[in-house]
Amino acid sequence: MDSTAVRSHRRTVLLTFLAVVAVSLAGCGGTPATPAGAETSSGPVASIAPSGSASASASVPAGTGSAAALTCAGLDNARIFGTTDPYNLSGEAGIPLASRQWSGPDGRHVSLQPPCSVGDLDGHPGDEVVAAVMFDITGTTGRIWSLIMCKRQGTGVICGVVKSYDDREPVQSITIRDETAIVVYLTRTPGLPPAAVNVRRTVVYQFAGNTLRELRHGDESYTP
Repeated sequence: MDSTAVRSHRRTVLLTFLAVVAVSLAGCGGTPATPAGAETSSGPVASIAPSGSASASASVPAGTGSAAALTCAGLDNARIFGTTDPYNLSGEAGIPLASRQWSGPDGRHVSLQPPCSVGDLDGHPGDEVVAAVMFDITGTTGRIWSLIMCKRQGTGVICGVVKSYDDREPVQSITIRDETAIVVYLTRTPGLPPAAVNVRRTVVYQFAGNTLRELRHGDESYTP
C-alpha cells in the first residue's frame, strides 16, 4: 500500500474504534506529532468556563453487563490506539501500558498523566473516561501531550487518541460537566520557542462525531 492508502486505512480503523466506543456507550444506556521536552504544572481552571458548561476532569464508559464502571485508576494497564506513531506501532490492538508506562523502539516512551475525569459526555446513562498521556523520545526535548477516551473491552481497557497538542503544551486538568469536557493546558503566544509557555488556555469540548469537538476557548496569562 502507498503512504496515502496507509494513512486512509489507519484513519478508518481509528474512526471505527471510536464509533464502537459511541455505540457501546449508547448500548449501556447512555494525533500526536513527533516530539521535537515539557513540563507538568498545575494551576486553577481559567474562568472562561461558562456557568453550566464544563470545568476540569473527564469520564469513562461503564462496562457492559455486570462489569464495574471504569475509573481513572482502571487505566493503569490499558491499551492505547491511534493513527500516528507511537500509538499505531502495535496495530489495532494498541500499545499496552504497564503500570501507566509504555516503552518502545528507539527510546519511545508513553506515560499516563494525572489529569483524568469520569463523567457523562453524551447524555446516556453510563460515564465516559477522558485522560491525558504524554509521548517523548529518550535524548530529545519534545513532549507531546494527547487526550484519550477509554472503554472496557473484555477483561481489559482500550483507549483511542482523540486529540493531540503541539510540542510541550502540558495538560493541567480535565473536567466533565453538563455533557462537555473542559481541558486546561499551557501554551504560548506566536514567536516564543517551544521551551517557553506564557498562556493558560481553557478549552470547552463536546463529544460529537466520535471525537471531541472544540466549542470555544479562553486564554489567560501564565507565569511559570
